[in-house]
Amino acid sequence: MTQAVPSLLLLIPAYNEESRIGPVLREFALYFRQHYPGKSQIVVVLNGCRDNTVGVVKEVAAEFPEVSFLDFPDPIGKGGALIEGLKLAPGADLIGCSTWTVSGTASSNCGRTRSPASMESPSRNTKRTWKPISATGNGG
Repeated sequence: MTQAVPSLLLLIPAYNEESRIGPVLREFALYFRQHYPGKSQIVVVLNGCRDNTVGVVKEVAAEFPEVSFLDFPDPIGKGGALIEGLKLAPGADLIGCSTWTVSGTASSNCGRTRSPASMESPSRNTKRTWKPISATGNGG
């Protein structure tokens, strides 16, 4: 009997990321389409953004149906964004979060993990870090 591939939920907390979130979302979506055989969902948790981050996320979501967002008009912080995003966890078997920096230095406080996965971005001066933070055990 074959075991089902777990579904994946990737949470991306975002605050005023209009200028760089589009390429990052596209890269994650393409990466999971090409390398992950299970269902994947990428959820951007907008955290009191004052720029057009939501517009950029909507554009990417039109191209990639696996990308969606939660919009909180008032700042709730990275922790609050993750808590809100984790409310979607019952629908996923694996849960992770991502942050990125333009300088090339990864920064993430999304949770401790025994084996963080790092993916070098094809675009210059951008490094993404994906950290699994939970396996919910919903698959099977």
